[in-house]
Amino acid sequence: MDEELIRLALTWPVSTIDGEPSLTRGSLVINRDLGGGFLLSVTAGDEDFPDGDEIQFPLSAEHALLVQRALSGEILGEVTE
Repeated sequence: MDEELIRLALTWPVSTIDGEPSLTRGSLVINRDLGGGFLLSVTAGDEDFPDGDEIQFPLSAEHALLVQRALSGEILGEVTE
């Protein structure tokens, strides 16, 4: 069973230069699986498509530590598999 570690749901007022609606809401969810890996899920949408599209990005425990370091302000550059 996965364990949800964080769920961030945000909205913001945005429109394109010509006044057309743009992305106005999104969410970020991070789950940890039993094997120690992580799944980062990002969704984005607007008033016409509130549920948005979801992108899932699996992270190993090692890559999750690198993300944590980057979020702390450390510049890591490109990381390959």
